[in-house]
Amino acid sequence: FKEVEAVLKTILGFTLVAETIGAFLLAAGFILEGQPVERALYLGLFHSISAFCNAGFSTFDGSMVGHNWLVKSIVMLLIFLGGIGYYVIYDCLDYLWRRDRVTNHTKVVIGVSLALVLFGAVGLWMVEKGGIPPLDALFQSVTARTAGFNSVDLASLHTVSLFLILVLMIIGASPGSTGGGLKTTTVFVALSSIYSALRGHTRVVVLGRRVPMGNILRAFALIFIYLAVFCLGTGTILLTEHISFLQAAFEVASALGTVGLTLDVTPHLSSAGKVVIIIIMLVGRVGPATLALLFLRGETKSHVDYPEERFILG
Repeated sequence: FKEVEAVLKTILGFTLVAETIGAFLLAAGFILEGQPVERALYLGLFHSISAFCNAGFSTFDGSMVGHNWLVKSIVMLLIFLGGIGYYVIYDCLDYLWRRDRVTNHTKVVIGVSLALVLFGAVGLWMVEKGGIPPLDALFQSVTARTAGFNSVDLASLHTVSLFLILVLMIIGASPGSTGGGLKTTTVFVALSSIYSALRGHTRVVVLGRRVPMGNILRAFALIFIYLAVFCLGTGTILLTEHISFLQAAFEVASALGTVGLTLDVTPHLSSAGKVVIIIIMLVGRVGPATLALLFLRGETKSHVDYPEERFILG
């Protein structure tokens, strides 16, 4: 109980400190844009909470379009901190205080998160052929991980850029975070398993530790359930709306990942389409893990060892 209490205190303390510092820094950025001090403080607090919670709500019609580098940078940092998960935050703070080793979970989450942000930023900048500033490319890569802010007009982006953002939205943030999506660790375990299988290995080893088979099976189960909901939602939207496949897929991926980005489709959805999106958002907020628990029992170990038989694959 004491350990749980310590974790909760650390999480609450870090959240309040991060959002407070973020609010003042954002207020400074808004003051540089000519906002009155009182208005800037309000805007700073609102956007600090929205960014850290990966909500994506903004008081500006254009979200982060046209704002200065300080505002965009602080929003990105808050999104990242809110999206890496409280497990990682507690582990990092515990490491700073006690100088103990960080867990492999923390190393994987931070490594994968940074890799995805860098991959997305470079990919967007290259596809757009320098048509958007590097800061905006980085911002869109970060915010696609379930935050929902935008610093450029999404409708003006290349189809490949939209597809890249769609993929980032599906992967999402990390476990125990304010973001949605499949989660970085789920995708990492699945890709590690595929890599090991292609190399002919019968075990999956990550950073000197063997990944349990139950972990691997659950990762693939979660991916299957998530993609099944995504495909079902996209098909349903295509039936109810007269929009392109990319628009429908983008809208569903954004709703399922609780991102909030849109290609100007959401305001024009029919009543049936809005109901579908609402249901998908609820499913995305509950999460694929909880969905899996509705159908799966807890992990059980069989005391019976059955004969092995291989199936022909591929």
